[in-house]
Amino acid sequence: MSSQASRRRFTVAALAVALGFPLASHAQQPTDKPLRMVVIVAPGGSADFFARMLAEKLQASLKRTVIVENRPGAGGNLATSLVARSEADGTTLLFTSNNHNINPHIYKQPGYSHDRDFTPVAQVSRGPAVLVVHPSVPVTNLKEYVEHSRKTPMFYATYGGGSAAHLAGELLKSAANMNIEHVPYKGAGPALNEVLGGQVPSAILSLFATSPHIKAGKLRPIAVFSKERSPAFPDVPTVAESGYPDVVYDIWLGIMAPKGTPASVVAALNREIRSVLTDAGNSSKVRDQAMLPVDEAPEAFGAFLKTEAELVERIITKSKIEVQ
Repeated sequence: MSSQASRRRFTVAALAVALGFPLASHAQQPTDKPLRMVVIVAPGGSADFFARMLAEKLQASLKRTVIVENRPGAGGNLATSLVARSEADGTTLLFTSNNHNINPHIYKQPGYSHDRDFTPVAQVSRGPAVLVVHPSVPVTNLKEYVEHSRKTPMFYATYGGGSAAHLAGELLKSAANMNIEHVPYKGAGPALNEVLGGQVPSAILSLFATSPHIKAGKLRPIAVFSKERSPAFPDVPTVAESGYPDVVYDIWLGIMAPKGTPASVVAALNREIRSVLTDAGNSSKVRDQAMLPVDEAPEAFGAFLKTEAELVERIITKSKIEVQ
């Protein structure tokens, strides 16, 4: 056996011990190598919040150091390509989002393959994007919004070209045959400021980002893009129930490992992450972000990713979305 293979077997065995898997009596002792969680965005925001919450809880349950490493840039490509090249021993994980499936279709060289380079570990949360309008816009529901767009050209702001919100908007535009144009901003903050100020009549953003302004009456919610209504705003209908049943596209967060990570290690990590997310206190924190915790096996996450990847490709191809 080569020294490299020997080291890999040692690391995998050590992680299995740390995660509670029984090993033969001659197994090596656990390694002190930290578990590294690479996040595709900068500190701040929901993704970073969830990554740090999980890291804190996993560090306690695994009794080992868990490091959160923010690697923003190129829409998540920098972090994703870094993890794709990491050793498949379960000690380096990727904390990612919808960008994982989107970027390979809008970047010429994303630096990774969304399906060939990764193994799904656990989906952390799902939550709706929401279509909101400035109170001056004379619409109260999606039917009126669509009709208004056909009479007066409409614009909708999002937190970036090629973002999940952008794809949701283009999916609706195509289904409803609407006359709306996308206005991308560099982040949810600038987009939110523009629609609050009335410079842009509408926006598609996360429900979490918009919820304080909806409650204050500064924004009017029209519809959410999730399959079901959000518990945070049960009176806001879905786009699907408003006449467009095929327009369903959630914002999600999840954890991946490099391809080749042993199935036993993936299963153990999934078990620990789900244990954190199903804890009542932690679940409440997820819901406070207008998201829903996900309690599913790696196989279910993988099936979700495959279905979503097909939808993403259809939207991007039809709408001809490109990175500017």
